[in-house]
Amino acid sequence: MKAAAAALMLGLAAVSAAADGPQATAFIDLRISPVMDENGRLLLRPYGSDGRFSRAGLQLQFDRGVRGLVSQRFGSPTAGADQDAIEEAFIEQPGEWRLGKIFMPFGRGMTLRDTGVGGEYRTRLLINDLPIRIAFSAQSGRRTEGVSARVGSVLGVSVAWGSHWGAQATSLNSIREPWEAPSGARGHRLAVGVDGAFRLVGAEGEAEAVLLRDGGFQDPDASIISARLTWSGGKVPISLLVTHELQDGRSWAALGSRASLGTVAWLEPSLRFGPHGFRDLWLTVRAAF
Repeated sequence: MKAAAAALMLGLAAVSAAADGPQATAFIDLRISPVMDENGRLLLRPYGSDGRFSRAGLQLQFDRGVRGLVSQRFGSPTAGADQDAIEEAFIEQPGEWRLGKIFMPFGRGMTLRDTGVGGEYRTRLLINDLPIRIAFSAQSGRRTEGVSARVGSVLGVSVAWGSHWGAQATSLNSIREPWEAPSGARGHRLAVGVDGAFRLVGAEGEAEAVLLRDGGFQDPDASIISARLTWSGGKVPISLLVTHELQDGRSWAALGSRASLGTVAWLEPSLRFGPHGFRDLWLTVRAAF
């Protein structure tokens, strides 16, 4: 990560030399979650029920449209293939390319949401003018490395190949907690997915099916289907997320909502169920400014 950070700083310096200097904007996105688990214990987590951590950082705006972002997590993951405090650190030409530490493109981020140190290129296919995102991660050791890509817009097909896919605390959050992410040389070598967006019974929907393969003895093959419906027509939005793992027949569900607590804060409750019934209750307070 140190080498990647050095490369990023050199890139930012090069861009700055060709510009009049960047405009910097600080941001904070806090998620504080009191949680009651299945045993009735009260816990406090620095992330939401979706596994997304509290973070703060800087957004940089250069001329010629080039932008940069650096963000740091509060309460870094204690397990998984990426336990760095730095969540993202990149420069980009929006819609064209991105270099640095990035989230690798795969589906709608409902199942796999791994970071990598490398680059991403975006373009459109000659056939049907379909958008395509392709990225590489040049990390080594026990970190996620390899290539991932997604083709499509409303409907999409994704593939990821390399090592340690799905072994980060930010992935598979509908079926495990961030601290349950596997440590060491774990994860899968291949992931293939299809995803899409739709409307159903007055709700906006999205779904994703992912095959995880070649993971070794401790990470067996998995076939995961997830679907989310969000009803936004009432006073408060309501969402329902259902996830099913085909290999062992287990299912998970989460019923959530969002209520305003002012201009920059929200309450995001979530009631979750697992294969054995009640899983936990989250009352996430989120503030972004």
